[in-house]
Amino acid sequence: MTLQDLILMLQQAGILVDQLMASVAPAVAGAGMQLWQGLALIVVVWTGAQMALSGHGVNMAAVVRMVIGLSIPLGMLQFYTAPLPGAGRSVPDLITGMGEWLQTMIVADAGSAMLEQLGLALAAWREQFGGRESFGGMATFGWNVVTDLPGVLDAAFDLLVTVALMMGLVIGLIVVFALGQAQVMWAQMALSIALLLGPVFIPWIAIPQLSFLFWGWLRTVLVYSLYGAVAGAVFRIVTELGVFVVQGWTGDIAADVEWAGPTGIAAAWRRSLVTIPYIVAAGLATLKVGELTQMLLSGSGNVGSGASGRAMQTATVARVAVTGGV
Repeated sequence: MTLQDLILMLQQAGILVDQLMASVAPAVAGAGMQLWQGLALIVVVWTGAQMALSGHGVNMAAVVRMVIGLSIPLGMLQFYTAPLPGAGRSVPDLITGMGEWLQTMIVADAGSAMLEQLGLALAAWREQFGGRESFGGMATFGWNVVTDLPGVLDAAFDLLVTVALMMGLVIGLIVVFALGQAQVMWAQMALSIALLLGPVFIPWIAIPQLSFLFWGWLRTVLVYSLYGAVAGAVFRIVTELGVFVVQGWTGDIAADVEWAGPTGIAAAWRRSLVTIPYIVAAGLATLKVGELTQMLLSGSGNVGSGASGRAMQTATVARVAVTGGV
């Protein structure tokens, strides 16, 4: 499976989720409307019973609060799959529109740029090692095997080590790139699932004691809407740095380097000193997308990882113990 196939598979997963929403959302919206009708009946009966038993007659303030409280979820359900009058967008689009716009704007053609650069590097690789120059042609190679077998074996070993090192680094780049793309697609899938189940949670805002169900759903939608934008930003940065790293490899491959020898190993190790830290940093950044999103929404979180994270937690606990939480 090539990198292009992987990206197409991830994109197809997002398309399948959108198709699922288009086919299932009307039925879920209908179930949400039925749930609202049942809860509205309970609220109306309960409010009327309170007024009747209070002995003070009709409380118009309570009636207005009840009507407004029931109208909000009703309006959200009515325009959950249909556009709002004058706005031209549905309720889910109004909630998630900014996050989707940021994600689309940030990611743009970052994946295409990375694929193009990898294609150039692989083309230079094939040109360098697929031609006759690798061992000086087949005739020269056969003569060297007869006259200088140890030298040929040394050159073959050096070339094998160089190729193995470079291929390992290329695989690392591809894995990091795929993880970044998967983060973006996962944000889209999670957001689609949350929006699909929205009509089941919206009616509960009408009952104050159970309104946490609605607010929990809304928070989830906002988190994954921003999650997609953060994942897109991390993916864009990782891709831009990856293009820079691959350009360096392409320049080395195209240069006049004797790869079947110590100079080839030295060139590969020199590039690995830049590529390996990039792979590690890109992997950590990709894995920190969820934590960064939570920090942006809550204003708190673990700012580090490993020893630094434990040190920050220890310092926080010590400060609370000394100051009493002040």
